[in-house]
Amino acid sequence: MLSRVAIGQVLVKVRSAKQIEASKRNGSLGLGPVTERGKQRSCLNAYRHGGYSNKYVALGEDPIEFEQYHQAMVDHWQPRNILEIDLVDQFVFCAWKLRRLASMESAILSTEMLDYYRSDLLLDFRRTRKLSKSYLRKGEKVELKKK
Repeated sequence: MLSRVAIGQVLVKVRSAKQIEASKRNGSLGLGPVTERGKQRSCLNAYRHGGYSNKYVALGEDPIEFEQYHQAMVDHWQPRNILEIDLVDQFVFCAWKLRRLASMESAILSTEMLDYYRSDLLLDFRRTRKLSKSYLRKGEKVELKKK
């Protein structure tokens, strides 16, 4: 049980010696991941989108494909000094991200369209439904009809 002690305007929670000892005991039990797969997975715990990451191959992408793409670019451009090597690397990494963005955009758009067509707009086929203006460009008129 926590005791509460008010010091001026600050409320301080006081823990007993038994609670502190239990916390130390429990904390010493956690050793983190043991297997190699667990270690690889836990190293990505803070991974969000990879936009500014040093890891250029995202989860689900083939690292061998990236290496082949990178090597093909190096073979094509044949950089001769550190500046040219850096420029080719930047080009490869930006091109790789653009490929990823294209597939992400397609997946997001497909998901949005499926969600839209599963919405209540098409549940009642007996009458024509108009799209809300937020989906239309200025001057356009669209109606959904039963196919």
